[in-house]
Amino acid sequence: MTEAGSIIAVGDTLVHDVNDLTSVVTSVEIGQYGIFVQSDCRGTNTLRYFPCELPPVGGKVYDFYGWAFRSQMTLLNEVVLGYVNFDTYDSRVGNIAEYDKEWERTIEAIRKEEMPAGCVPVDPARMRG
Repeated sequence: MTEAGSIIAVGDTLVHDVNDLTSVVTSVEIGQYGIFVQSDCRGTNTLRYFPCELPPVGGKVYDFYGWAFRSQMTLLNEVVLGYVNFDTYDSRVGNIAEYDKEWERTIEAIRKEEMPAGCVPVDPARMRG
């Protein structure tokens, strides 16, 4: 799926909140859990995955649940979006299916971490009377 209905479109300018560098969006793909964006920053192709459920975070957070890092970008309309990325040399870079798969794993890891100690997830089928 391409950019139709996406908050980010080809030609948009993204501002990186850590270093104020700007990049122009060259490609947008809509995945199951987020938006995969390629952009040009000073002649360099950059890749980012913006999961729908990821809030912005000030600065850059390294080693975020298996991702190389998490950070945020701002659109020119001042909407701030959180994103994650693989390490530059990861074989999954550029494959939206792999970003979706890793984000699904990330969601599960976050849910398990947020569960109070000693709690065990219950199968919803067992909850029915």
